[in-house]
Amino acid sequence: MGEPYGWSTLALYERMQAPFGEQGIQVEYLRNESKLNAYKAWKKRHVL
Repeated sequence: MGEPYGWSTLALYERMQAPFGEQGIQVEYLRNESKLNAYKAWKKRHVL
């Protein structure tokens, strides 16, 4: 479905072969508050 937009598996694989930062793909962190409690519970058990 994504091939007409350049989002086929092959097209993405080829872009990912470029050096980091030159791939032309923007990665943006979006905090998900609904998942925060799960992270806090994991951190409580695993982080010193």
